Amino acid sequence: MDLIDLDICIPSMVHLLKIVERTPNLQRLSATFAYHFDERYDSENYPYTYFDMITTNFRPLINLKYLSFSTKPINSIKINDPLPFDQIQLFIDQCYLKTTILRKVNLKFDYIIFNENLWSTIVRYKNTFDHFNFYASFMVNDKASIIKIIPSHNDHFDYHIEDGDPLHAYTRFVHIYSLPFAFDTLHGFISCSELSSRSSFLNVRYLYSTRTLLARPISFELLTTRMPNLISIDCDFSFYHDCNTKTSQLILDQGIFNYIRFFRFMSYCSSKKCVCFTQLPQLLDRMPRLQCLITFDDPPEYAWHPLPPIQRLDSRRCDFISFYNLSEHAPHLSTLFVYYTISSVRELSDILSSLYMRIPSLKLVSIKVSRTYCSNGSYYEEIAKQALVQVQNMNKRLRHLTLKCDYGIAEFFLRDM
Repeated sequence: MDLIDLDICIPSMVHLLKIVERTPNLQRLSATFAYHFDERYDSENYPYTYFDMITTNFRPLINLKYLSFSTKPINSIKINDPLPFDQIQLFIDQCYLKTTILRKVNLKFDYIIFNENLWSTIVRYKNTFDHFNFYASFMVNDKASIIKIIPSHNDHFDYHIEDGDPLHAYTRFVHIYSLPFAFDTLHGFISCSELSSRSSFLNVRYLYSTRTLLARPISFELLTTRMPNLISIDCDFSFYHDCNTKTSQLILDQGIFNYIRFFRFMSYCSSKKCVCFTQLPQLLDRMPRLQCLITFDDPPEYAWHPLPPIQRLDSRRCDFISFYNLSEHAPHLSTLFVYYTISSVRELSDILSSLYMRIPSLKLVSIKVSRTYCSNGSYYEEIAKQALVQVQNMNKRLRHLTLKCDYGIAEFFLRDM
């Protein structure tokens, strides 16, 4: 094959080898591991000695200039383990031995287990390749042992600690990256004060918050200065402040996020009276170009806050009835995801007609139902279909409204006339 640029998602290194055997002219190769590594398949069908043999003997990629390995980002507490780094190392070493033009290598691994053999290899690569970029988040039991390693190579690497509640010490993550920081994504954010001043994060466009359970605030102070080019912030907060809902867990300054288009705010605060929710509108006010908002609890403070730029609103944990007056707060909305306990055809048709008639830009309303059978014994599909007919008969424009029901979700889509 004459393919020269390949970006692929793979279940295992063996699968990758089978592919590159048929693409000897590759100049750029980017491989991302699937969520579930197929290591058992490899170990049962291809022992390490076999992998060693086929890697040593595979047709050399003599034109390869750029090589990248990465894992898919994960938002749950699970980790990407076991990562077949020994096989990755063998593949990289063979590529380097068999070509004289491989000069740029990128490695990005999310939430893996730290070991010193891996780290020594990373240091070697930094000294080998002209352009070597590395970023990994490590799950550790003893963060001090890792921190001792980094200073000896502080000209080439930096780190920040994703530290949580001391009462829940089972979750600790250390993020280590090569300098200068070359990636567009940063994980494990708690505050800018946790980040080293030696690192520049001007490249970062996608920011993910900590996954640890916190007993202290998360701060947005100086974030617009350290990361002025952000377009996405994903906050999955787990606050440990059951006894004190009057203490804010969000610290803000007056910085404006000029380029933010996507904001996800998933708070697991125990009380709906928590001041975190009252501060959310203040944060939204600092995002003048926000287009997509995903949030969690009901009732949401933001629902009664002006959101002129919003095009997509995802509130699948909020009751549909809360959005009767949404047109006043998000007049340019095109997509709405909500949660709903379907009770009657009339109520559903009234809400749908109100939304579609008051928000001309609205195209899709996706409703996740609380239960597939309603209180009157009707299946949710039946009520949705009857509501559709009623809405279609209200005016000429709404005749083009369609319905799709699947897996407890009713999707109403307005086709162009």
